[in-house]
Amino acid sequence: MDREGFKVFRAVLPAIETERLRKAIDQIQEEEQSANLRDILKKCRELREIIACGSLKVCLPSPRLEPVRSILFDKTLEANWPVARHQDLTIAVKERRDCEGYGPWSEKDGVIHVQAPELILQKMVALRIHLDHTHSGNGALKVIPGSHHRGKLNADEIADLDTNKEVTLECDSGDVIGMRPLLVHSSGRSETWGHRRVIHIEYAPLHMLDPLLEWPDKVKH
Repeated sequence: MDREGFKVFRAVLPAIETERLRKAIDQIQEEEQSANLRDILKKCRELREIIACGSLKVCLPSPRLEPVRSILFDKTLEANWPVARHQDLTIAVKERRDCEGYGPWSEKDGVIHVQAPELILQKMVALRIHLDHTHSGNGALKVIPGSHHRGKLNADEIADLDTNKEVTLECDSGDVIGMRPLLVHSSGRSETWGHRRVIHIEYAPLHMLDPLLEWPDKVKH
């Protein structure tokens, strides 16, 4: 993961555990009438149980990392969108307090976000849990290996990257992708029927945040 910026972990969740998680997610989506859900870790007891039992520890480069943001992405023909090449530069925080090295600020679905210093982003890891078979035809993640070593990039610098090196990460249900936030990545629209559900959980070393800021309320496993 440090060299390429990502790693695919196969069959992290057994089929029975993946199906149980899928059913729980379906129920939450039905209740909230939304394809994409923020704070999914707080809303899904089954996901908290998976984290508490340590199933995902094999995917983390350090035991000191803690979950700080969680999102469900469900791409279907009805809820469909392409994602241009980008880096994940923002983190979620409890409230806005202006401090050096952080900014600009934004708000998404009532949650305060801010672009974090590069040093924090370098230490963070996102785990993407796949609940469905994900392939090039339904919006699988595409990455440019090693691009995280370039640091924060502007739009022109991202456009200048060698796209011939781009790799499509096809996954089966139960697979997990670990990736660095600064890795340049994208995905296309889904062109097939069915779901492409991915749970995206960001992990960070809690102590690195500026003392003026707080991570969102810690989830109790």
